[in-house]
Amino acid sequence: MTRLVFVNRVCWPSEEATAQLLRDLLEGLSKRGWDCHIVTATAGIADYTSPDGGSIRIHRLSSGDSLRPKGLIGKALGYRHFARATRRFLDTFLESGDYLVAMTDPPLIGRDVATIAKRRGVNLWHWTQDVYPEVAMALAPNPLVRGLLGRFRKPRNQAWREASRIVTIGEDMASLIKQQVGQDTPVSIVPNWYPQSREDIETRDYRHSWGIAENCLLVMYAGNLGRAHALTPLLELARRKRDTPRIHFIFVGDGAQRASLEKTVADENLGNVSFHPAVPREALDSLLEAADIHVVSMRTACRGTVLPSKFYGVMAAHRPCIFIGPTESDLAKTIVQQELGIACSPGNIAEAVRFLDELVTRPEARNSAKTRVKVFNDTLPKAEDAAVAWHQLLQAESGSPSKTTP
Repeated sequence: MTRLVFVNRVCWPSEEATAQLLRDLLEGLSKRGWDCHIVTATAGIADYTSPDGGSIRIHRLSSGDSLRPKGLIGKALGYRHFARATRRFLDTFLESGDYLVAMTDPPLIGRDVATIAKRRGVNLWHWTQDVYPEVAMALAPNPLVRGLLGRFRKPRNQAWREASRIVTIGEDMASLIKQQVGQDTPVSIVPNWYPQSREDIETRDYRHSWGIAENCLLVMYAGNLGRAHALTPLLELARRKRDTPRIHFIFVGDGAQRASLEKTVADENLGNVSFHPAVPREALDSLLEAADIHVVSMRTACRGTVLPSKFYGVMAAHRPCIFIGPTESDLAKTIVQQELGIACSPGNIAEAVRFLDELVTRPEARNSAKTRVKVFNDTLPKAEDAAVAWHQLLQAESGSPSKTTP
């Protein structure tokens, strides 16, 4: 039975996006006969058995708490600690014929394990959820810092070249990778999906608890308030609609931008904006369904380096969205072409204002938008589809595992 060894700093029972995606994918691969392993820093039990009976072996190298320091320096030290522990473990654990799959948490872990993969005679794959150092360079205001970060490209590119396959999640990201290491690079696109909760779903009436009237258009940004997201344009939307009583804007979550956003709202007395903490995974469905429209955002400079995973949750909730980011990106094109909402650049939100006006004055437009999203969501790949895609890619390179489930 062929062993698949995935490396990611977080995994089950963590609720972080890559942890949930990893669990979903390996459930599908394990039931197809692949011997699935995870190397991680998340604390927990050593084995995971899926509802379908598949078994995943989890190698937990360190306490998760010890690798969750705050601040850039603390995170860098935590990443370095995990990378070292991973190299030591893999150097004795890997066997010829294994498939080593490096994800992108921590950044550059693929570079850290590439030499070990070569030395141990295993097949190296990358599962790229974001592209570093480009994403950090896009967010760095200092040219000197950008220059220093750029030095990581060369070893990263070498690790990509040494891989027999790179699996990524979108066209923009695939194009960026090929620009760096060549158009003949074996890159496959397997889109992400909306992970389903494994806990009992909690039904909560968030609109009622927040005091939002049923006839009010609730515009929500739910997720990480980090620097990769263009969030100040959402405040500009709130400014333009502050005299429209039937529109309210809500931020749900935490991140680097939250404090400055809250300060701006307080300084400008924007009474149509409120903030709330993140909710547990089992309550996420209720949260997403509480909104009438969601905001998905990305800084223009981050095109190709990240793909907002919240898009899949918004689609699963059957809600339209306003995308604020690069309008030439594949995500923006999908939203416009499939009529899932609108896309606008951070510097030009006039179309978003028009869209909100239409939804608040025409309830039938709101219902029609939800119906279009529902129809589109039914066509989106799910976790099982991703498992089939990975299974076929692995079969093409290594042959079949011991089982033959399609």
